[in-house]
Amino acid sequence: MKIVVDTNIIFSALLNSNSNIGQILLKPNNNLEFYSVKFLQHELIKHYSKIIKYSKQSENKITELIEIIYSKIHFIDEQLIKKNTSYSRKTYL
Repeated sequence: MKIVVDTNIIFSALLNSNSNIGQILLKPNNNLEFYSVKFLQHELIKHYSKIIKYSKQSENKITELIEIIYSKIHFIDEQLIKKNTSYSRKTYL
């Protein structure tokens, strides 16, 4: 199964690696393929000190978790994603 993960999902897994999301991302599972854009890496670097602070984990442990998570994600360059210019917003009543 292919799953797209965003920054919030990764933050959640890092803040509580024992949560359901943390376990799904960190435990080996050959049936799941994770995908995200490279910008996710920038966001993690940007908020690295906050992640350490709120996770109450050591810097080494967070770095280790990030490396594990990165190894499980297929990163895609945002520029390769075609923008849908024909998208029209529908109003639902």
